[in-house]
Amino acid sequence: MESICCLEPFYKREDVVFAPRNALDSIRERSLGLYLRKHKLERPPPPSDEDVVADCTKIIRFLLRDSNSENTIFQRLHQVGIEHQIDAMSVVRAALAMWYSGAIPVITRDPLQGWNPAFRSDLQYDENGEPFVPWSREYSATKHASANLGLVAILMTTNRWLTPTQPLLNVGSLISRSVTTLLYAAFLIAPQMVEEPWTEHVEHTQAEETMRAFLRSAWALWRENFELFDVSPPGIEFGATLDEVKLTSDGMDLITMLGDDNWYSPDISHPIRKVPGSAWNKFLRNHKQPMFPESPSQASGFQVMIPSSLLTLARPFEKYYFELRTRMDHTGRQRLTHPRETLVQLYNSLAEATGRRYPMLELSEDNATFTEEPDQDYLYKVPMIKKPIADLRGHLTPAFMNTLVRAWRFRQEPDEIEPDFHIMSFEH
Repeated sequence: MESICCLEPFYKREDVVFAPRNALDSIRERSLGLYLRKHKLERPPPPSDEDVVADCTKIIRFLLRDSNSENTIFQRLHQVGIEHQIDAMSVVRAALAMWYSGAIPVITRDPLQGWNPAFRSDLQYDENGEPFVPWSREYSATKHASANLGLVAILMTTNRWLTPTQPLLNVGSLISRSVTTLLYAAFLIAPQMVEEPWTEHVEHTQAEETMRAFLRSAWALWRENFELFDVSPPGIEFGATLDEVKLTSDGMDLITMLGDDNWYSPDISHPIRKVPGSAWNKFLRNHKQPMFPESPSQASGFQVMIPSSLLTLARPFEKYYFELRTRMDHTGRQRLTHPRETLVQLYNSLAEATGRRYPMLELSEDNATFTEEPDQDYLYKVPMIKKPIADLRGHLTPAFMNTLVRAWRFRQEPDEIEPDFHIMSFEH
């Protein structure tokens, strides 16, 4: 599900930017109260999908009985129902059917998800003459608009708190969160019914199945019950399943089918490959020595890998100071310049202050021992298209939050994939 996330609603839609928090809180409180009163003094077992769907349906139908409610969410659902001559409950079902139709290509791992049909017959080539998968962000965002709004609703109603230990309250909190998310998703999707053939979506789907699929997607993003895992399955933060990523039978290697029809061992840059520490530890270490040597290593060789993404971190500073020097020279303002001997001395003194000798070699493709360009076709296929939204505790990841803030600041979708990604190796 994370693969269809389009950030435009977060900075263009007022019903997301100014989400009706009071209405959402009211729905959460009322649905929790209704469930607890109905099951008072009971000690329910962990609920099945069918139980949750049934309870959510009953509570939503009860909440929508009052057509004069002051709740903003209920008001829109009733108004849309009047426009289409159906009741508010039918609006919810139609919205979920629209969500399901947009989300099912992602859920079922349709290999053509996000590909514009106009390009499927023509092989596309990049500027280097290499073929590439013609994944279209614009086409994908349009095709999965309703599904994306459902994902936005899940994110906007996520409320991580300590799981209640009391069994009835635990199940009740799950039901109330589910009802709140379902109604907010319908609230966001319902206006699209004017442009979408919603009657066709309803005819080709089943109400219980659409709600079950939506709730399972929400629970997966909330990482519901993930604390029960002793060890998290590989790739799960991307939404990958055990049918797509696993260990070999001897447990010695990680293999995957992401982006391919056959199992293969992903290279070191693949996102599902994890190492102790941060992802930088995949590259910025001595690859001539084991990460955890059993004894002091006698190897004298040294190899370090530098991903091109590391250089992009320094690029904004290089650009800033280059423009600053150019502007000073253009206006005739004097600036202090040093001869090369002085620059080398300053460089060495800085190195000594850190306790390490700095190499005089410039880290560039021209000076690298060798450069490789990993095959990254998997990045154009679900579920790897986007960054992981939530960690295994259900908290938003820094990578996703940085991307969201950037999109909100510049009011545009950021680039997801670096087309010229390469890895430079330096050996000694």
